[in-house]
Amino acid sequence: MLFVCIDNKLSELDRAGAAVVARGHACKRIEAKGLLADYIRQIEEADVILTDLFFNPSHPDSGNHAKYAASEPPAGLLVALHALKCNKVVVICTDEGEKTSHHSEGMSWIYDCYVSSKATTDAPSSGYTPRFPKPRLGWNDRKDWSKAVAIGEYLVQLEATKQSPAS
Repeated sequence: MLFVCIDNKLSELDRAGAAVVARGHACKRIEAKGLLADYIRQIEEADVILTDLFFNPSHPDSGNHAKYAASEPPAGLLVALHALKCNKVVVICTDEGEKTSHHSEGMSWIYDCYVSSKATTDAPSSGYTPRFPKPRLGWNDRKDWSKAVAIGEYLVQLEATKQSPAS
């Protein structure tokens, strides 16, 4: 499978790429430093997209770059929306240090109300249970790229076998 990994930090892209390759998949790394339109084609070609959540969604040369530099909005949601529109599996892989734990005030509603029916972001073997049948959106709030890859594989497998997650 082809995994596309999107993050604004090169060190995280290195970690993500290593996790993908360790599981026997191809990996394309994208440094998130431009508009989503700059990497739409790569998203559309991927089997699975792993994306950071908080990064600047504008190009460094644009007038909007400075506006978003301090706050780093959840631009990974734009990646997830486009991936889902293209019927792709996408896993948001973020970190509690970015105020994005599924328990944090700003993002908990996405996780609690849409992503999972259990309070866990572990790999499927550890209890990851998507809320809806045949989900295409996964979540890992520990910035654990290996678990994000496992969640992506699991969601692809559910789709391929036309199964629903265990309740």
